[in-house]
Amino acid sequence: MGGPPPTQAYQSTDGCVVGAARCVWRRRKELLKAEEEEIKRMCDTIISFKPDVVVTEKGLSDLAAHFFTKAGISAIRRLRKTDNNRIARACGATIVHRCAAPPAL
Repeated sequence: MGGPPPTQAYQSTDGCVVGAARCVWRRRKELLKAEEEEIKRMCDTIISFKPDVVVTEKGLSDLAAHFFTKAGISAIRRLRKTDNNRIARACGATIVHRCAAPPAL
C-alpha cells in the first residue's frame, strides 16, 4: 500500500506532455515575466515625466525601486495621506492616482 503517489501528466497547450510540477514552474515563470513587464511599463510611464522624486502612500516593489534608482529618481514610500498632501502643497506638485497623462492646466 505504501510507495510514492503516481506521477500526474497531462497535455499542455504547446502539445507536450509534462509533469504537473514542471508545468506549474513554467506557468509561474510566465506570470513573473508578465508582472515584471507590467511594472517596467508603469515605471517607464512615470520616468517619462522626468520627476526628481516619487512619493507613494502604499508600498513600492523592489523592482520598481530598481527602475527608479537606475533613472536617478528618488522614491519615498508609505507616507500618510496628510503628509503626502502637505508635500504636494509645499512644492506645488500635482497628486496623480494613475499612470496616465497629467491633467491639462
